[in-house]
Amino acid sequence: MRHKEPKATPEVDNAIINENKNKDRCQRILNYWLDAELFDLPECPVDYKKNLISEPADKFKTSWIEQAEDKFKDGKLEITENSRLMIMFQCHRAGYIAKDDEKHPNYKTPRTYLVGQALIPRWDEDREIIVWSRSEEDEDLIINLATIRTLYRRCNSSIPDSMSLSEWVEARMENIETVLHSGFLSEDENTPLTSTELSKRILLLNRELAGQFWPDELSRQFMIEQCQPIDPSYDSNSDIPEVGKKSGAVTFRWRFCYYPDGLESKQLGPFFVDDLERSISAVSKWGTKGLSLPLRSYLLGRKDKTEVPEAVNQGDFFWPLTNGIIYGRWPENPEFGLSLLQSFAVNTAKKAGDNPVVAVNGPPGTGKTTLLKDIIADKLVSRTLLLKELSDKNDWFSDEKVTRLIMQHSMVVASSNNKAVENISKELPSLSKLHKAFSSKTKHFKIVAPEGDWGYFVQCWGIQKTVKHLNHF
Repeated sequence: MRHKEPKATPEVDNAIINENKNKDRCQRILNYWLDAELFDLPECPVDYKKNLISEPADKFKTSWIEQAEDKFKDGKLEITENSRLMIMFQCHRAGYIAKDDEKHPNYKTPRTYLVGQALIPRWDEDREIIVWSRSEEDEDLIINLATIRTLYRRCNSSIPDSMSLSEWVEARMENIETVLHSGFLSEDENTPLTSTELSKRILLLNRELAGQFWPDELSRQFMIEQCQPIDPSYDSNSDIPEVGKKSGAVTFRWRFCYYPDGLESKQLGPFFVDDLERSISAVSKWGTKGLSLPLRSYLLGRKDKTEVPEAVNQGDFFWPLTNGIIYGRWPENPEFGLSLLQSFAVNTAKKAGDNPVVAVNGPPGTGKTTLLKDIIADKLVSRTLLLKELSDKNDWFSDEKVTRLIMQHSMVVASSNNKAVENISKELPSLSKLHKAFSSKTKHFKIVAPEGDWGYFVQCWGIQKTVKHLNHF
């Protein structure tokens, strides 16, 4: 059956115009978020107080080949299981980060690098030398996502037209992992590298990475125009990167920094590149209807806005907005209930269809966590009541309806501060935080809960070791 286009009327025309405006707004915001997600620019360390300063490649021979072993024997060099030597490949001043008209008077071009890889030192007792192996830990590999993003956006001559930004980032990260794994692998896999062999491998890898990321003439010219070397020299061409006479390859020097107690800065992301690209693609294909209701509401805001007045003498306004039945309450002191505005917020949050996004703000101590606890309690009890209706069969838990119901009543507590999430994940199930009237009665999968908790219903995902443990489990 042939699809009929809507008849042209002023109302239809206005709806199309508004949809196009909303579509454009959503795309611009999502693309901005995507750029922000990939704006991870690692900087070469310069911390004189902690004596953590990146050094140029020229000093590696003196520091690690000629002097390090004698220093270790004399007790002047510390090597522990946490010690790391960070090798920073293709170090440069990132002139591409800001255009000339975006730079303020005090702007300093960042000193950055393309890839940072940590190596593990170990003292070989038999040979009395320092030997090296590549760290396989994710946190010991740092990739300059800002450079990768910039090359995609502003100099994509070597990138296939059909490749999306997230695909490009993923391909580059996989490629870096492969190059580093093979580059630091000794001929005998069980024999670590000596410092002399390590310096040779680093030099080869530094050149190979340059060839991988700016392989053609246009991308090389972009790097020459936008970047400068970090290391000053007396060479007349010290303000431009090295250019191979035969190959024409453009390369910057590498640097190194030793962390006797382990790395301090660690790369956690990116986390949301695939999600953002899926959302951008959905908007391109289906307009704003391609987005979920909460995301669409967040991006576009509400058309009909209601200003919440002061609480005094406003019974007619607040009564219909606070009299909803709340199925559960957090086991707090029963003498104190929710305040008027807290009750208003809980009732508002319960109506997820009408209010897919609810923002609650206030200074410390005003009851934001108390409010959150009651929302959680309401969801737990509501979920239990609904599950009870589906539990009349032996294999009821494998029913797809049950999975959907559990997910609909689950919650994600997120913050830009991992500590904030960690604190609330510890506070919620803590037995010591319950009122004494409920401490002996409140249980939720307590048999598998950590000691000192009344139940198991919250898990903190912001800590890498926790994520690894649960993935293994």
